Amino acid sequence: MLISEEDARLLVERGERYSRNAARFPMSWLGYCMICGSGVFYLLGVSTSGYHLPLVFWVIFALWTAAGLALSILLGVWSRCVPAGFGKRWTVMMMLWTFAWILTVSWAATLESRFVLILGVLYVVLAVVGPVWELAAMRSGK
Repeated sequence: MLISEEDARLLVERGERYSRNAARFPMSWLGYCMICGSGVFYLLGVSTSGYHLPLVFWVIFALWTAAGLALSILLGVWSRCVPAGFGKRWTVMMMLWTFAWILTVSWAATLESRFVLILGVLYVVLAVVGPVWELAAMRSGK
């Protein structure tokens, strides 16, 4: 099957556009997803056993959280270009994560199962919404 010169040009343009978008996606969202995971990790550990968890829990929790933060910061610094509006989206999502984190740290040891479930689902939603919002913004060109 042969394609016309015009169709070939359109296919090349589409491929270049997708390639540029993939290269521009801020990898800081990987670290953001990690700290959302650390929120769930902390929530489940403390809500089931209180603050009397073995040292290995606290070490792994600290390493996971530090790795997520470091990944977000380093990838943010090393990124050559980010889509317009990334800073705004990042700030909104980090504020929402901070709110969830404050609730978790304040009440994790005293929460009933349903509230643990709600907070756990909130972290999952936050982990998905941030990167998806970024992809939607990139796709719409905003």
